[in-house]
Amino acid sequence: LESRCSIVQEYRIRAKGGEEKWVSDHKTAISAEGGRVNYVDGIAYDITDHKKKVRQLEIFHKAAVGRELKMKELEEEIERLRARAGGKNGV
Repeated sequence: LESRCSIVQEYRIRAKGGEEKWVSDHKTAISAEGGRVNYVDGIAYDITDHKKKVRQLEIFHKAAVGRELKMKELEEEIERLRARAGGKNGV
């Protein structure tokens, strides 16, 4: 009986031109009965664009959450100022 052991890894590499690339590496070791590995089958995908887009979304999300928190702080400050001014308009 054959047995299979699979692993997926993501890592960075340096391309020939010196640029950094991200790779998703999928490997499966095919073993014979007794555990000896007969061969390893696998494929690697360039996921550099995906990683860049994920990073851009993280930056956007952090900025959006930061703005939302700042707006909440400003709304609370406006309410405090209104309360201090006796609820008068124009504050």
